[in-house]
Amino acid sequence: MARKPIQSAGVILIAILGLLVAYPLSVGPAIATYGAMDEPQSLGDFIETAYSPLADLPEPLASWLDLYIGLWER
Repeated sequence: MARKPIQSAGVILIAILGLLVAYPLSVGPAIATYGAMDEPQSLGDFIETAYSPLADLPEPLASWLDLYIGLWER
């Protein structure tokens, strides 16, 4: 009996797509946590480093991300 090969490409694709969605969506809770903790410097440096790639988003996505962050800052 021949065994079926493991179909890991589908799992890897789903994981990559999940991370592409989860990464920008995690910036809102991170900023809310940062504000709730009286803005400690070490957390601010981490947030700036971790989310600096989001500063280079194209215009429609950047404005949506700013709107989303604004919802978490309230």
